[in-house]
Amino acid sequence: EPLNSLGSDHFPICCTFYASLSGKYFKNIHVRNLATVDKVSFSTDLKDVLLETATTSNGFGSAVHNLSSACKSVLDKYAPISTKSISVVDKAPWFDKEYREFRKLRRQ
Repeated sequence: EPLNSLGSDHFPICCTFYASLSGKYFKNIHVRNLATVDKVSFSTDLKDVLLETATTSNGFGSAVHNLSSACKSVLDKYAPISTKSISVVDKAPWFDKEYREFRKLRRQ
């Protein structure tokens, strides 16, 4: 049996692997912090705006547009849109639907 200089019958094997690794990247998303909204004040303001909008609209299309704009303005007042940078990591090829279902079962 041949032995290497360290007294073992294991010999090192050197090789080169070429692989392209897709790392993580960053993406900007737009979010609202709804958890901090004062629900009572929000409801009161929304009710007032909706009553005002319902009485000033002329025509269905105009009513829908005014209602949407009014709701958005109240929402922007209480939970403005902010930009958040998150890291995105490509999913592993073996992380398929079946594995995801097994993980759900395990967490229950």
